[in-house]
Amino acid sequence: MARVAAATNANNPGLSCTPSQLRAIPVGSLTQIGTTGYLVALKNVSNSTCTLEGYPQVKMLDAAGKAIPTRATHGAAFGGANESKVALITVKPGWSGLFSLLYRNSPDYPPAACPISEHVEIHIPNMKKPIVVKWRIQPYGGKAGAPPHCGQVSVSYVYGPTRLPKSQLNDAA
Repeated sequence: MARVAAATNANNPGLSCTPSQLRAIPVGSLTQIGTTGYLVALKNVSNSTCTLEGYPQVKMLDAAGKAIPTRATHGAAFGGANESKVALITVKPGWSGLFSLLYRNSPDYPPAACPISEHVEIHIPNMKKPIVVKWRIQPYGGKAGAPPHCGQVSVSYVYGPTRLPKSQLNDAA
């Protein structure tokens, strides 16, 4: 994965990305047993450079587009991130900002089922409107042997920018 530092001018950091400029691409990642992890690429599909910053807010949606209770906590980044804090990143056309999304998926809970999303709404703090992506996830949370905390996910801050190879994006969830 190629990586280039963001070229941000402190006096003119650029315009915030808009949903029409981005394509959200969840790419499955290796995680420990009982956990599902994704590296989510926010690929700039426009012809203009834009910026991303902060911890995404995510909301699961059912088939009718109604919200499913979702609770996101802040977690660590993975997938090659070497930043240790939230920063404004500048994303050129064809490049991506990334964030990690993790959740427990263990079936070791008492007889209970958590809802499955049909779509996920992703809202980046410096964007005015969210991105909606077709994405089926079923997050559990809590400890085995206790009722699950459905909809509990962990997200990292947005980092990068990175240019992901097409082969990695073709394996998207």
